[in-house]
Amino acid sequence: MAKDAEELLNHLKWDKDINVVGISMGGMISSELALLIPEKISTLTLCSTTSGRLFYKPAAVSTNLKCIMAKSQSEIINHVIDSLYPEVWKF
Repeated sequence: MAKDAEELLNHLKWDKDINVVGISMGGMISSELALLIPEKISTLTLCSTTSGRLFYKPAAVSTNLKCIMAKSQSEIINHVIDSLYPEVWKF
């Protein structure tokens, strides 16, 4: 997809001072684009994205399994809340 974006930029003749913003999966694509054409990128802003790690953290796997085994929607919600927020934030 980064290669597609590069081809589009070439077609548009945008060859310098490009400001790139990537959100979620777009952040990973934008990172790849910046590696492909660093000389053309002026700024790179990444939001809610990842570096593309291959493996989930054990806590995430545990939460996913608990959600799969849950017997109700409220049980799923509680598992997700437990995984996202520390006890001091919950009331």
